[in-house]
Amino acid sequence: QAKKEFPKIDFSKSMMVGDSMSDMEFGKKAGMKTVMISHGKAVEKNNMIDFITNDLPEFAEQIIREI
Repeated sequence: QAKKEFPKIDFSKSMMVGDSMSDMEFGKKAGMKTVMISHGKAVEKNNMIDFITNDLPEFAEQIIREI
């Protein structure tokens, strides 16, 4: 439904950032890369999660380092 409602968004070039498995499932179903915010808790990477980070500031720092 998101693809229907937002046809101009290229979901293959987008990321879903969230803190629940339902967020990760949504992202994968839409064809996005997924980023799990762990809030410092142990999170086991699986096929729904592409990246794991503690919080949004840490994720922003990781992105900046990659640019």
